[in-house]
Order: sequence, then structure tokens, then C-alpha cells
Amino acid sequence: MIVAGYMGTQLKYQLHKANTSPFFCQKNLYTTRSLWLDAYQAFSPVKKYCWLHYLSLEYDPWTRSTKSPPGVQILVPPMGDTQSIEYISPFPFQVRPTEYYINIINSLERLGYSRGYNIFGAPYDWRKSPHEQGDFFESLRYLVQEIYEKNGGKRVILFGHSMGGNFAYLFLRKQNVYWKNHYIRAVVFAASPWGGNFKHMYDYLYEDDFAADLIPEFRQVERTYSSLAFLLPNKRIWGPDDIFLTTPTADYTAFNMEEYFAHLNHPNGYQMYLDTKDLMDPFVHPEVDIYCIPAVGYKTLRQVEMFSDNDKTNRFTNYSQGDGFVNIESALGCLNWFPSKKYKFYLKLLDSSHLGMLRETEPVNFFANLIYSLP
Repeated sequence: MIVAGYMGTQLKYQLHKANTSPFFCQKNLYTTRSLWLDAYQAFSPVKKYCWLHYLSLEYDPWTRSTKSPPGVQILVPPMGDTQSIEYISPFPFQVRPTEYYINIINSLERLGYSRGYNIFGAPYDWRKSPHEQGDFFESLRYLVQEIYEKNGGKRVILFGHSMGGNFAYLFLRKQNVYWKNHYIRAVVFAASPWGGNFKHMYDYLYEDDFAADLIPEFRQVERTYSSLAFLLPNKRIWGPDDIFLTTPTADYTAFNMEEYFAHLNHPNGYQMYLDTKDLMDPFVHPEVDIYCIPAVGYKTLRQVEMFSDNDKTNRFTNYSQGDGFVNIESALGCLNWFPSKKYKFYLKLLDSSHLGMLRETEPVNFFANLIYSLP
């Protein structure tokens, strides 16, 4: 069972009197159209502004949740589908830059696995934090049970890349130990951030890293996502001396996020941070065998020194060890569950990047052989 990560599921949409969109955008669309990642709309000089509007979320402080703009309906692929997580773009944009799980799935099929029989995907609306994903977790539970029965009582392996590992962890936390012992063989956490990343704190400030380096306007939309707040640096891993942003007047850490969002003048961002910061606490063992596989060897955003409070471009950026996205300190948060008397714990650091570990031959074969080796 493969759980997608941040930006890792294709999304579709329909429109029903979407009157809040820019005036030149379509207001009604009763057929289903690709939204993420539709390269035709994303890179169109005019259509991209409609596309960005459809991708955005609005925060409701009363319900502590997000919703699409009025008239915009987002459609998530059905639970179990793998096509929507093999590439982040649908045909005809299935090229290497949009590859996601396709290589691991193909490698598993060469070992005798089959889509729809013992390879399944867990797509979801990755814009939303886990606390907004009740239907997803319920559907995943039913599908795990169905897969178990379909395969003659063989227990299920959960595989989560990046934020998908966090979702897999929280899913396991929601199940009782008897259910997990019965249905789950193990969980594989691939490059999962257990205490958030500085990259996502950086994303509230700048538009020059992935994916905003391709579509700068996307970053404004991304800042409306509760999942982005969920991925911020967290006190679970980082200490008060771990400074992420320093300015002439203040230092910002995981311990003063309220001041950070005040600096950004982004009150909704802070509210979403409050909604999400404790979701993985208490950070207890998931009560299954764990295979924790971070990636290392790539410079990863770690700190920004701003030399002016009013000019964020006047800065120096520091890097440290990680996979290009996830800081190694956060990826190694899984060590919190080692040792365990009841459950196996396996740790391996791959010499690869955050996305390279799902695309390059050596790490892909490693993951496929690891899954194949589990009885």
C-alpha cells in the first residue's frame, strides 16, 4: 500500500458558478478536468491564473479547516488507484520530471507483483493537513482489510514517501494494536520529516525553490495550504537554539512561530500552524515493524540570515546535510522508536536525493527488493 507525499497525487476539478475566480476564467465546468499537475494550464500565460485560483484554499477560523473557493470542486482519485501517484501529471505529460512512484511500481511488477492485486495506492488531497483527512483514513482502513482478504490473509506493507510517511504513521496511530498485529506486516518510511523541514518555513518567505522556481505564482497559493503548516519545523525535533531565520532584530526558531508569522503578516498561516503542530504528539511507537530510510548527501536549506528587516532579498542562505528537501535531523526522528523489545527497527541512509530515491535505479531496486523480502 503506497501512500503519496506532498504534491504527490494528481487532482481533478469541476466548476459550478465559480464567481470568485478572475473575470476571464471559466465559471462552469460540468465535465471533469485535470488540475494537478496540468502543465498546459500551469505554464499558460493566462490560464495559469485560473489554475492557481482553482488550486487555492480558503481558511475558515470557525471550523479550523480549509475549503476550496466557492464553486470549485476538487476530485481525488479513488482509494487503491496507483495511476494518480505514478506520475504527478496525467498523459501526455508523463515525462521524467513528473515521475513519482512509477519506477518502484514497475520494479515490483518485475518481481511478480501486480497493480490492483497486491500493489495499491493511497491518493489524497495533499493540500490539506492530516486533521482534515478523516474520510481518507477511514477508506484506507477498509482497503487494507480488503487487500488482506484478497491476498489470502497476507499482511499489508505500508510504504510512505515524505509526508506520506507522516500520514502512514498517523493512520497507524488511529488503529488499535490488535488490528495492526492482524493486518499490518511493516511500515516503510522513505525520507519522511518527523519534525518538519526548514524548506517549508523558507517557502513562506521566498519563491526561488521547488516548485516556485518553475511557477513563482504558485507559492502564494501554496501558503493557503494547511499541509504546508503541518510540515513546518517542530519542537518535537528542533531545540530553542536551532535558529532558522535571523534578522537584525529577531531570531526565529520552532519555539516562536507566532512571532515568525507576525513578521510575515500571515495570521491565517499561524492559525493553521496551531491546528497542525501537535498532530503527531505524543510521538509514540506506531506498534509495527519499522523500516526507516532517509536520503543524505545533498545540500539542504537550513538557515537564512537577513541583513535587513525590510528587504528579504538582502540575505545569506546556509545549507546543511539532508536530501535536498528534508533536513537529516528531521528524517532521523524515527530513531525515537529505537530500540523496541517487540518490533523490528531497520535504518538505512541512502545516498540519493528526496525524489531521486524514487527515480534512480539503485534506490528503486533497494526498495523493491526490501518489500519483496518481507514475508
